Amino acid sequence: FDKDIPLFNIPNRIVHVEDNFDKIKDYKFVMIEGGEGMLKAVQSFVDYYLIFRSPHFKNGISPKLDLKLKELFTMSIGEDRLSWFKKDNG
Repeated sequence: FDKDIPLFNIPNRIVHVEDNFDKIKDYKFVMIEGGEGMLKAVQSFVDYYLIFRSPHFKNGISPKLDLKLKELFTMSIGEDRLSWFKKDNG
């Protein structure tokens, strides 16, 4: 990781880069970045999702997830959309 990017340079923020999901259970707020595989791997213990959607797709297969989500907030950023969702447990 490039430790010079803004993520690592915010005052009063401690950033840990982990490779084990067991370690993140010790934290109250965790940000996990990834695609379809990562979403599937964490869906049993993640409650909120911040999803950035673009109308421009790269070549490949679109993600397919079997999640029930309730949209909490959406905003446009240029052509893109940023949305917060909460897992809907029924």
